Amino acid sequence: RWLLALCSSSSPSGPVTRPRPIYTPCPRPAPACLFITLPAGPFQPKAMSLLALPVELLSTVCQYLDNDDLVVLARTSTPLSPTAQSLLYRVLAISHTSHNLHLVLTLATHPHLALYVRDFSIVVDTDTVVFRSFYRALASALSRMTEVTSLNIRVDSRASWILGLNPPPKPRLRYFTSSFMLDSHVATFLQHTPALEMLELDSSIPPPTSSLPPILSSSCLPRLVHFVGPCQAAKIIVPGRPVQS
Repeated sequence: RWLLALCSSSSPSGPVTRPRPIYTPCPRPAPACLFITLPAGPFQPKAMSLLALPVELLSTVCQYLDNDDLVVLARTSTPLSPTAQSLLYRVLAISHTSHNLHLVLTLATHPHLALYVRDFSIVVDTDTVVFRSFYRALASALSRMTEVTSLNIRVDSRASWILGLNPPPKPRLRYFTSSFMLDSHVATFLQHTPALEMLELDSSIPPPTSSLPPILSSSCLPRLVHFVGPCQAAKIIVPGRPVQS
């Protein structure tokens, strides 16, 4: 609006000042996007709990923690303990030189931890003294790894019985390497690995001449692509399967 203020001298003979316009802008309405409708009363945003996040997102966040931090998390937080344990036991490489043979006993006495294992490797040198009770614990741990995808077992070649007389199915196992020859225990184990793609058996052990060769059903190992092992085992394993090398 334009407001005109007339200012004149009190003396009739004095000069008369010209009217000076005074500009007073009228306030303009703000854009509609600046208006936020708030609920009645004081507005206080609620803090979101970390435990309210999806399990998948928590697992992704925990992947950035190192093993020491995961151990602390598993021991101090009951809700987050399964997530931390699943990352701690997902990939295990056990050997005498790594000083972690005790993990076999941990898996045997805590069966739920074996369910987290996806990649398992164990190497026991011939110079390492291992009691039969250790192999029994290893057999118990292996029987509970139903979700494992890769197995590398380098132990005493006479201990193939740890694979179990009636092993549970391992539907996700794709890679299996071992220091065993193809005997009845290994053959029974292979009957329960429908997704196996790579198989490696020990070639340095001469097959016994007195025992009968193991038998594999025609439906066994339908996805086998790579095989490494002795010729005697190849004659049993390769025919009728899509082996490429």
